Amino acid sequence: MSIRKCRLRVVAVGWLVLVACASAASAAPFPDPSLFGEPTPVPGIPGGLPNGVCGATLTPDGQTMVFCWFTGTWQLYTAQWDAQQKSWGDIRHLPGASWYDMLPTLSGDGKWLFYHGYEGGLYVAERQPSGTWGNSRQIPVDVTTNGANANPFFDGSTLYFDRRTDVRDRGGYVWDVMYEAPYDPIRNVCGSPARVDSVYIGYPTSSGGARIFGDGKTLLFSRGPSDGTWPEIYMGKWDLFLREWVDIAALGAPVNTGAGESSPWYCEQTRTLYFVRSDYRLYQSVVIEDTTPPVARCTTDKSVLWPPNHQIEQVTVYVQASDNVTTVDQLRVSATVSSNEPDDALGDGHFVGDVNGQNGYAQAVPFNLTYDADLGCFVGTLSLRAERDGAASGRVYPIECTVTDLAGNVTTTSCVVTVPHDQRKK
Repeated sequence: MSIRKCRLRVVAVGWLVLVACASAASAAPFPDPSLFGEPTPVPGIPGGLPNGVCGATLTPDGQTMVFCWFTGTWQLYTAQWDAQQKSWGDIRHLPGASWYDMLPTLSGDGKWLFYHGYEGGLYVAERQPSGTWGNSRQIPVDVTTNGANANPFFDGSTLYFDRRTDVRDRGGYVWDVMYEAPYDPIRNVCGSPARVDSVYIGYPTSSGGARIFGDGKTLLFSRGPSDGTWPEIYMGKWDLFLREWVDIAALGAPVNTGAGESSPWYCEQTRTLYFVRSDYRLYQSVVIEDTTPPVARCTTDKSVLWPPNHQIEQVTVYVQASDNVTTVDQLRVSATVSSNEPDDALGDGHFVGDVNGQNGYAQAVPFNLTYDADLGCFVGTLSLRAERDGAASGRVYPIECTVTDLAGNVTTTSCVVTVPHDQRKK
């Protein structure tokens, strides 16, 4: 059971970082994974063996980074963004941090710094007016006899963390469980932890380093086998009705490449995803800013219905669409069909339900199109009556289609099916 009281949310994975950039009340939706650009090493941040990086977190404005760097032992460092150089610089050892600290995460407001300290302890430090974080305090959450705690994350009222499961009889241990507990950082009082089971798989799969981003409905975490094989980054969505994480799946390319991706962290201010790979370097993937709408064209297998015998005819609608960023199968297509004549007009017989069984003259009737991979386009079927007002110039069934890409850019396309008054050439 999940407490999930406040603006953000988290779960368990691998054994790396966790953080959020802004409260869910004001945050934008998390971008579709396909919009992330090709990952590159974060400029100015050291990394790579033997002095690697295993996690990073940013303040909400994206100007200060806290990261974990191995310099004989794992220690915490800060870096400042240099807009002129377009690189991180002014790297300094974090005052107050000890000789073995790692997996830093910041609260959504950037006030509280959390990290994993020596022998499985969780620690917290408050940001001072000077901009740095004060002396750390150990969080009074119990550490199991055969395990340890790591990856703390705080959403404003609840503390989330990974817990190590002891499986020495099966060859070692695995970070595979997320716990949550009520927490007050001012008084440093922590309630009783409860396990969160939404994404729990258990041995031999290891999960950890989870965090919630965007509008509080997106969970990112690392997952991989506990046999030493490197993990991948996974994403899940919060289901308000089931009150659990659903649709959990690997993030996919270009972020996941089989290079041991873990410790995901997303900064909304800069629209950048940060993560670590197995070479112990910090990488970044910036959301591609797509402002170009899709290109689309609508057509039908029948453009004219004849004769006007009042029968219902099946008409297939095809929408061909493309976009410079969003793949075709990820485009969203909606459509309506209407009629320029009343269902039961003078001289058209006494029939109703001429447009998919409804009155398309009173209002446009929506219908569905689905993507056909074999045809490479979206396909839908209409039921239209072959009739027209005998005293008018002919019936027209306008079809309007709207195509939206993952960035929200919209384009429209249309076509028509007609029932002419007669077949005389004009």
